[in-house]
Amino acid sequence: MATKRWVGGVATWDAAAGWSPAGPPGATDDALIGNAATTSSVLLSGAATVGSLALAGAGTILQVDGPSLTALNGIMLGTGATLRFASSSRLANTQVTLAGGTLQGAILDGVTLRGTLDATSYGTLRLANTVTLA
Repeated sequence: MATKRWVGGVATWDAAAGWSPAGPPGATDDALIGNAATTSSVLLSGAATVGSLALAGAGTILQVDGPSLTALNGIMLGTGATLRFASSSRLANTQVTLAGGTLQGAILDGVTLRGTLDATSYGTLRLANTVTLA
């Protein structure tokens, strides 16, 4: 399992040079986007599966326009970070820890949410299959 850090500023998920080490993360990788010192904006237009995903830092945005995002070992949304989904995009089979971050727009499918879900910033809450609030 490798740790892949986003270094691309504003770019698309599949831009190899946007990640260190180079290349987008896969199902056995931990993906880290943003930190307190930088603003990152990443667009995911296809389906992706990663080992885990962490977003942190004010202004850090991962925009999912593709069909789905799956993080096998969970997602952590730190303070100021936003994970935003297009209306038809699905967040599937994962655990999301809301640690000051914002989750917007996803169809939640087999998801466990931990932390405070602010439905006013969420937009339309859409659920599929089993969703657990913990």
